[in-house]
Amino acid sequence: MLCPHCDSTCPPKARFCPSCGTALSSEREASEASNAARNVARESVQLYKAAIGARGQRFYYEQFARFKRRGVVGASWNWPAFVATLPWLIYRKMWLPAAAYAALPLVAALPMMVAFAFFGDNAWVLVWGIAIVYGVAAFVVPALYANALYFWHCQSKVREARVDSHELPQQLAYLERAGGTSLAGLVMAFAFALFPALAGAGALGYQWVVDARVRGEVADGIRAGKNALAAVSKYFARSRRLPVTLQETGYLPTLPKSVRAIRVDPRSGAVLVELAGGVIDGSMVKLLPGNDKFDPDAAKCVSHDVPARYLPTECRPDA
Repeated sequence: MLCPHCDSTCPPKARFCPSCGTALSSEREASEASNAARNVARESVQLYKAAIGARGQRFYYEQFARFKRRGVVGASWNWPAFVATLPWLIYRKMWLPAAAYAALPLVAALPMMVAFAFFGDNAWVLVWGIAIVYGVAAFVVPALYANALYFWHCQSKVREARVDSHELPQQLAYLERAGGTSLAGLVMAFAFALFPALAGAGALGYQWVVDARVRGEVADGIRAGKNALAAVSKYFARSRRLPVTLQETGYLPTLPKSVRAIRVDPRSGAVLVELAGGVIDGSMVKLLPGNDKFDPDAAKCVSHDVPARYLPTECRPDA
């Protein structure tokens, strides 16, 4: 240790300078206090970095240091929290905020349901307002205060580590377990986020397959109806009158599974096809003659029972 007055070298525990007699105790105490403060600051840096973990350590510690310099923990921007809030919360092991965020859609859905219950179709303006508020609360607010929230989270973990042990190595070991990131949690979060989308895509795919099958069954029924109309046309050409039943025409078809029965209207010559099975069970498709020769190629098909999405384009009401 050097004397602050004469720069002479003094023994480590000397109270006075042996050369000039200057008192050294106050200088030593100030130096020890300064060293202790630096050690505490270094330990604090190590603890916070351990709480953050290796991934994103530089970015988040710079944010934390800025909060400490300003003395205020406030708003700043965090892109991961904006793009994928729930996965980010889980990845950073903030379990309670993640659970609260996951419940946010339910909180938004409740006033929407109440609005529809009280105002019916007139509730759309209110519902859109709730949706905008939800969008801000779900995306903008988390992105603005994610760094602050993470600072408080890490601060809490550092306190827990100091309570758990007074030794720095044990504190760092505690933070390595309790802090850092969770890759498994991130995978689970993305799986949780993707599940509704995959389920929705699966439901849409299943519905597409079902619709395609029903459209095929309706097409089979219309085809069978046109064959029956062809038999009516031939009968009319021979006898110059319309048959009362299809049996008169000699038409005895093997009906497809999607057709329960085919009948002819003896007054107009129209053919009625009764469909069978699934959502089209009991529905009727009518084939109206397009000319006085009952040509099946000129026939017009109509149905008031079969949903338009199952009908061929030419049979839909708006065709």
